[in-house]
Amino acid sequence: MNVLLGSPQKRKVIVYIDGFNLYFALREKKWRGFMWLDVIKLSEKLIRSDQELVLVRYFTSRIKNDPEKQKRQTLYLDALGTLDGNRLVIHYGDYQSIAVTCRHCNKKFQHDQEKQTDVNISVYMMSDSISKSADGSNKVDDLILITADSDQCPSVRAVRDFGKKVLVVLPPGRGEYIELPRSADSRLELTAKKFKGCRLPDVITKGDGFEIRCPSKWANDAR
Repeated sequence: MNVLLGSPQKRKVIVYIDGFNLYFALREKKWRGFMWLDVIKLSEKLIRSDQELVLVRYFTSRIKNDPEKQKRQTLYLDALGTLDGNRLVIHYGDYQSIAVTCRHCNKKFQHDQEKQTDVNISVYMMSDSISKSADGSNKVDDLILITADSDQCPSVRAVRDFGKKVLVVLPPGRGEYIELPRSADSRLELTAKKFKGCRLPDVITKGDGFEIRCPSKWANDAR
């Protein structure tokens, strides 16, 4: 008697996105149109046919001291908030102003910088790697990390020690950052082709009728 075999169980994938690392890479490339990014669609482009995307973790911090940038970021985060909450979680770090002294003129000025994102990414990668789903299966089999931050090298090596596979995806123009990819199982660099078809709609209408519009600075550079 022939037995109909079921489809092989797909490998569970979680994607971890360093929001600021990706943002600054896009800004340097002047790819503003890609900043209005549907991170779920982008993540789906990165997985193989034998894999299943179960979650995207997006890490960022709320900008301070720049009203225009704050407005654009708020619009973007509000837009991400309309995506499937079962597949996307946004994790917030801190944005701090610190006093810096110029070594040449000895003047002091305020420098804004993001804090906690690298730690948050490390913690969730480790936690997900040792956690189980409700049915007792692994929460994740393969991890995809979108960043060029070499501070993640120890975390990548650690989760690989747990038997997980790690793909490091370098933001555009970061191909020379080789330290982190050396810690992973595989690597690739994001190109314009990967971003195609991954923009959020220019106008998103929420359930209450409120409209979220793509900032003109990004909409006018749509590709």
